[in-house]
Amino acid sequence: MHMELTAELTKKDYAAFQRYAMFRLRKLWVVFLLLGAYVAWTSFPGADPEEGLSFSSGVIAALILGALVAGGTAAASLLLLAILPNKLRPVVGTHVFTLTSSDFQEKNSISSMSVRLDVVRRHETAKHVFLVTPTHVAFILPKRALKAAPEFLRLLIERTKHA
Repeated sequence: MHMELTAELTKKDYAAFQRYAMFRLRKLWVVFLLLGAYVAWTSFPGADPEEGLSFSSGVIAALILGALVAGGTAAASLLLLAILPNKLRPVVGTHVFTLTSSDFQEKNSISSMSVRLDVVRRHETAKHVFLVTPTHVAFILPKRALKAAPEFLRLLIERTKHA
């Protein structure tokens, strides 16, 4: 079995993937908030009135420090992304996707890549199918191109794991 799909990727397709990825990462701040609050709570004297800190003051201080840890982590992440040399540069234009019985391949104007289907995770939105590898390489398949190849989409759904 060997199927091909040709799609024209635009900057809007890449922007859609960035929005999707950021939506999934936005939940991470809750982890940092709770972790920061826990560290702050265990660092303070707790609810010991002799130490001069009431229980409510301890809870408020822990939440404030947790929020500061979450905000600091987000700011550091954005700063790191701003100074790193590897910025996302969309490869707009024609992309040829090939689906075989065991592999998924993509070719575009500057590169080509092949990955085993059993390690790919599939994320679907209303307008796109995103295939993500364990190394966080993503393939963007616009559903407007998949409408012309329903068999390609059916086989892709059968052979990949939904995330």
